[in-house]
This record gives sequence, C-alpha cells and structure tokens, in this order.
Amino acid sequence: MKKKTLRIIIILSSFALAGIVFTQVYWVKEAIDLKKEQFDNSVRIATKSVVNQFLKQTTDSTFKERLYLLSCRKDHLVITDYIQPDLLDSLIS
Repeated sequence: MKKKTLRIIIILSSFALAGIVFTQVYWVKEAIDLKKEQFDNSVRIATKSVVNQFLKQTTDSTFKERLYLLSCRKDHLVITDYIQPDLLDSLIS
C-alpha cells in the first residue's frame, strides 16, 4: 500500500473511534442523569406518602391544613420542623 492510503485509513479509523467513544460517554451520562431523576422522584413520592400517613393519624385540623399548604408551596420542605423525628422514623419504617 502507498503511504498516503495508509495514512488516510489511520485518520478515518481515528475519527470513527473518537465518534464511538463520544457516543458511549454521552449515553452513559444520560443513563446516570436518568437514574438520578428516578431516585429523586422515588424519594419525593415516599416523602409525600409519609406526610399523607401522618395527616391521617393527626386529629388537629389546623395543623393538618398548615402542613398541607406548606408541602404544596415548597419544593424542599424540612419536615422535621413540623413532625417529631421519632414519629417520622416510625412512619418511614
């Protein structure tokens, strides 16, 4: 083979390999992002489930209403400010 043909084959192979590596890195990053999003959603669902269980057990309607309004308005509600940690732990279990 000529030197020029060999050089062209090496360059094209390098570009193809770089493209494959780029594609793999992209899809691995997308998979990691998707797993993080799924985890966040499952935590959010579990938290809302615990709050709902707590609201079913609580008889104070004013407290229920206040907690419900707070949980609807805030994305990051610090639930231990409103529920005792021991009770929260038993509801999570």
